Amino acid sequence: MRAPSEKRIVLVDMDGVICDFDRRGNDLYQNLYPNEGVVTESRSCFYLAEAYLNEFGEEAEERINQIITSEGFFRSLPQIPGMYH
Repeated sequence: MRAPSEKRIVLVDMDGVICDFDRRGNDLYQNLYPNEGVVTESRSCFYLAEAYLNEFGEEAEERINQIITSEGFFRSLPQIPGMYH
């Protein structure tokens, strides 16, 4: 257990610089729906679900939303190489 005087470091990733949210979402989507496409990094919007809606329609948006809101999703995000030591 941490002593009360020890400082905590909290990392908050708001735009994909600490963890690769998109890669994990796309990987899981592709594993679950291998015959469907995934969005690319060159998309025209910020949010992954919006990109799936724009490129593949409402069903794809619902699927990716189920994936990214599933229990354990955030704990499974891969770290961006070199983001901290």
